[in-house]
Amino acid sequence: MTFRVADISPEHVRLTWNVNAPGLRGGTVFRRELSSSWASVGRIELGVPGTASFEDASIEAGHGYGYRVEVATREYQSFLGRTWIDVPAWALRLLRISPNPALGPFDVAFSLASNLPARLEAFDVAGRRRLTRDLIGFPQGSHTMRIDPRGWPAGVYVIRLTQGGNSVTRKTCVLH
Repeated sequence: MTFRVADISPEHVRLTWNVNAPGLRGGTVFRRELSSSWASVGRIELGVPGTASFEDASIEAGHGYGYRVEVATREYQSFLGRTWIDVPAWALRLLRISPNPALGPFDVAFSLASNLPARLEAFDVAGRRRLTRDLIGFPQGSHTMRIDPRGWPAGVYVIRLTQGGNSVTRKTCVLH
């Protein structure tokens, strides 16, 4: 068993291993941080022939983890597929706007880097502010907010997310 690939976000880690052991029925996944001991966190899922995977949602953004798989038979016990993963910290991001273009209300998915207050705004192409939402009490992490553009003229709009002196923008189109 060898480590193949990882899908990593601040919310989860999904690990995939190549399996070249005919008859393998499963294995136990162990995890540790640099300052801790190895501990069992779950079982691998056998998927497409030749692969095994594990999803870990009990992680903390900005931390590093080691993973390995224990494979045991009556004759032996072995730890295979060891790898180390750095989980990214939360960042200020506009993840997606959907639907885009919008014929009515649309959702803005975003992530906040911290628990500090933030602001979500919408501007038309002339720079006129059409919406301001103060995001107070939102924890760091992913969120979604529904925006109703009723009363906005059809056109292109810039959505801006600001937190702690940083801002990110993304365009959307409103149709009628």
